[in-house]
Amino acid sequence: MADSPTVEHLPIIVYATHVWTRGLVELRGAIRLPDLLNQGTNTVIAMVDGEVAPAGSGEWPEVRRPIVVNKAETLLVYPTVDDALPVAASGLRMARFKVDVGMHLGEYEVQGILHLPDMVPLAQYLAALRDRFLPLTQVTVRRAADGQVLAAASYVVVNRDRLSVMYEL
Repeated sequence: MADSPTVEHLPIIVYATHVWTRGLVELRGAIRLPDLLNQGTNTVIAMVDGEVAPAGSGEWPEVRRPIVVNKAETLLVYPTVDDALPVAASGLRMARFKVDVGMHLGEYEVQGILHLPDMVPLAQYLAALRDRFLPLTQVTVRRAADGQVLAAASYVVVNRDRLSVMYEL
């Protein structure tokens, strides 16, 4: 009998257009958060023990239940645990060029490090990229209108289809 893949429940927060959600996503085997988000066959993010709050809310409701979030409405996703940096499988690692970037997604300004496989202009990189969700490291998320820091995370995945502006810092 074959061993079943290990299942990890990763706690995440999702910023969507008008709501924030948080809950646990299932990562099976060697799958990483960007892999889960970039699966083209699944148009939603399924969470267990999920909570929903209006964007910008200072409090989470006490009701926890299974929820699904439309990936097309998702602006960004980040794990709520510091040790959740994705690790490439052995032998799949390649040198990356670190580029400090800023971007606007909806009402949020995001600053972090984008890891490029080649030193190319951002427009060229985005044009050639197949994945919808881009991972960034050492990230700060602010409300664009007033600069209030909403989150500082070691790792955030942003929906490039929802980017209004992206620039090098």
